[in-house]
Amino acid sequence: MDGIHDLGGMEGFGPVPVEEDEPVFHHDWETRVMGMRLLMALWRRWNLDAGRHSIEVLPPADYLTMTYYEKWLASVVNLSESAGLISRSEIASGRPDPGTDKATPPVDAAGFLAFIPKGRPSRREVNNAPAFALGDRVRT
Repeated sequence: MDGIHDLGGMEGFGPVPVEEDEPVFHHDWETRVMGMRLLMALWRRWNLDAGRHSIEVLPPADYLTMTYYEKWLASVVNLSESAGLISRSEIASGRPDPGTDKATPPVDAAGFLAFIPKGRPSRREVNNAPAFALGDRVRT
């Protein structure tokens, strides 16, 4: 994908500022955004690639002006909306739509804390037999 996120080799953006002893989070809200992104991923309504893609497709002007965690926040909002976990009106109002059933997260606080050090395995079981065997000639 060739988009605004692919800045490698582009000129004209000036030097990259290096902050000595830079903290992981500059503001408290950034820690909450990271927690939201990790917790929302446990719904398993999207995968790592969809999460990355949701940042890559941000409008170029937004991508260039947003901070790292602002991009993460926009991503989790957009992914949650497209997965049907929240609605555009809920995003705009900051409140649940009237009459909306409360969704129960797939994990509680203790489960989330147990998940953090381990993460999720990337290995997935596939029920389909491979189309090719080792050593087969394949034309692509």
